[in-house]
Amino acid sequence: MDDRAELNRASQARDLLENPLLQEALAAIEQEILDKWKKSSESQSEDRESLYLLLRSKQRFESILKQWISSGKLISLSQTKAGNPRRAGGLL
Repeated sequence: MDDRAELNRASQARDLLENPLLQEALAAIEQEILDKWKKSSESQSEDRESLYLLLRSKQRFESILKQWISSGKLISLSQTKAGNPRRAGGLL
């Protein structure tokens, strides 16, 4: 993926993570998972394992977006240092 595509992806990832509706949905998902986990009994180990995997998936989703934002910031910084601030995409 070229720098322009990386910067575009980083910008879109930032927009997603800053979207209040997405943040609300992710928070609701996490809360629902935690509530179900807290209400589970010892005999429901498979259910708790499934809930754990759901929580990790939600966290991984956020982590990937954050990684893309970080990559975009590094590219932006590199381009700014190289004297090409127009291509930096305003991620800093």
